[in-house]
Amino acid sequence: RGSYQIVAESMEETGVGNLLLLIEERKQRLAREGLFDEDRKIPLPLFPRKVALVTSPTGAAVRDMLQVLGRRARGIDVVVVPVPVQGDGAADKIARGIELADRHGLGDVIIVGRGGGSLEDLAAFSEEVVVRAVAACSVPIISAVGHEIDFALSDFAADLRAPTPSAAAELVAASREELSMRWRMASGVIVKTLRGTLREVKQALKPFSGEDMERSFRQVVQPWYQRLDDAKEDMGRHMDDLVKGLRHRLDASSRELAACSP
Repeated sequence: RGSYQIVAESMEETGVGNLLLLIEERKQRLAREGLFDEDRKIPLPLFPRKVALVTSPTGAAVRDMLQVLGRRARGIDVVVVPVPVQGDGAADKIARGIELADRHGLGDVIIVGRGGGSLEDLAAFSEEVVVRAVAACSVPIISAVGHEIDFALSDFAADLRAPTPSAAAELVAASREELSMRWRMASGVIVKTLRGTLREVKQALKPFSGEDMERSFRQVVQPWYQRLDDAKEDMGRHMDDLVKGLRHRLDASSRELAACSP
């Protein structure tokens, strides 16, 4: 039947509900400042030459991103900017990592993020200092925090949000995949067009082949041959008629001459 007494000097809410309320309040305030506006977004470059990964150097996320980039875009240089992704002081170090990568041009694209975890584990990416660093970045930045169902305020400030770090790496390499697909489609169209043009040219040149030209020549000359034959026959008949007439006149003249003979 023991008893005890607690003297409380202050009291505040704790737990996931309070953290969500805090993040929502921060989201509304930063949104009013325009940090999440669409006109601030920068499109990803078509041919990124280098990528900066602002993440933990020992987590599974960095291994997944390196594996995807190595498989799909081997020509891209990758720079890992090591930062803690949770715990005290993680937000400030993440913000400094983003500013460092931006200031020194470590990547044409920056990916900031980490693997999955609880809301408390992901809280560093919803800190105001990280959100402002993401929004102030002068190069395209992708936020890849947690799994697809997770979210952080960095997702809203980033130029692009990826559901997972691996998906962020695939987005960076997507331009090359898209280019390859466009090349295949274009080459198919070119080949199809050339084949169609070749068929048209062959069809146009067909009347000029040796056999067809001989046939066409005969078709053109045949009426003239026929007219020549007809003219020859007409000339023969006229000559026969003329000779017959002259012979008849000669015979008549001979008879008349004979009749006048003394």
